[in-house]
Amino acid sequence: MTHSDPSPTGWNTLVQPSVAEVVRLLDVIGSEDDIIRRLEVCVDDLHAVQEAKATLATVEGPTLRAALVRRGRARAGGDGAANGAGR
Repeated sequence: MTHSDPSPTGWNTLVQPSVAEVVRLLDVIGSEDDIIRRLEVCVDDLHAVQEAKATLATVEGPTLRAALVRRGRARAGGDGAANGAGR
C-alpha cells in the first residue's frame, strides 16, 4: 500500500475488481474449510512428530543403535522389519 492509495486494504475504492477477479476471490473464500481441515491434519502430524522425538530422546544408546540398524536393513529390503517383524 502506498500513501496515494486511499484504501486500507490495498484496493483502490474507485476501481472495482473485474468479474473474473471477483469469481477468483469467491473461489478462494470457498476453499477456507478445506484449507482449515488440511491445516488441522498437518498440526496433528506435527504433534505426532514432536511426541516421537520426545520419546526417542529417552531411548538408551544400545536400543537406539539396534533400531537404526534394523531400520536401515528394512529400507534396503532386508529383514522385513518395516512391517513390524522381529519385534
